[in-house]
Formats: sequence, structure tokens, C-alpha cells
Amino acid sequence: MLSTVLYTIDSGKESLAMSTKPPGKKKAAQSRLAMVQRGRLLPLMVGGSAAIVGIIAVLFVWFGVPSKSPQAYTLAPESVLPVSVRQAPTQVQEAYRFAIANWETLHWIPCFCGCGAQSHMSNADCYIKDVKPDGNIVFDFMSLN
Repeated sequence: MLSTVLYTIDSGKESLAMSTKPPGKKKAAQSRLAMVQRGRLLPLMVGGSAAIVGIIAVLFVWFGVPSKSPQAYTLAPESVLPVSVRQAPTQVQEAYRFAIANWETLHWIPCFCGCGAQSHMSNADCYIKDVKPDGNIVFDFMSLN
């Protein structure tokens, strides 16, 4: 239990009293006010604010701020595309080239285009039916439409 010792001078008489009451809110407020008056709180506030700004800056550097420049992705060369895909619009060609170069990644991404009836299990299946042991690619042309 916290105790406080009170020393008072009353009408020329000194007295010493022991109290078992904890210091109240008024005493804590007076203590904070005394710190402000003595100038001890200002450096603490400035230091705390600097620490918060520093933490925020580190988080931006660590996680990065989204850039406005387009992301460069690995694409397979156009020469591996079948003729029908080479005649498709540029965006479709790039989608097939991306699927060839990043098949392992697309294999883990589900497809939401409704092609499950065609036994597609992932986004990679929308572009590539199979990769033969010799490396030849069997394309799925559903993405041309």
C-alpha cells in the first residue's frame, strides 16, 4: 500500500502526519503542471513527436510507397506464341506471354471468369492447357475471345 508523509506548518506548530491514501488526481495534475512550468515536458513532447515521425518514415521506406511508374513483369518472347495469338490485340498477346513466363505463379491464382466448366483449376489454365515433358506448350485459346 502506498503511503504519503505530510509535513505541515500550522500557526507556528509543526506536525508530521502519516496517511495511507494514495496521491489523488489533483496531485498528479499539479505534478504535470510543475513539469510544464519547469520546462521538462516540452523536450519530452518534442522527443516523442520526433520518434513517432521517425517510425512512420521507417514504415514508408520499409514497405514502400506505391510508385506511379508501371511495374515491369517478365514476359516470354513473342516467338513462342502461336500464330493465332500473335494476331490478337497487344494486351492479349502480353497476357499469354506473361502466362508462359509466370506459369508457376498463375497456377496458384484462382480463375473467376467462369471457365470451371472447362475443367480450369487456376488462372494459368486459361492460357496453357499443358506443358509437355520436352517443354512444348499446349495452349488454351479461350482467352482469345
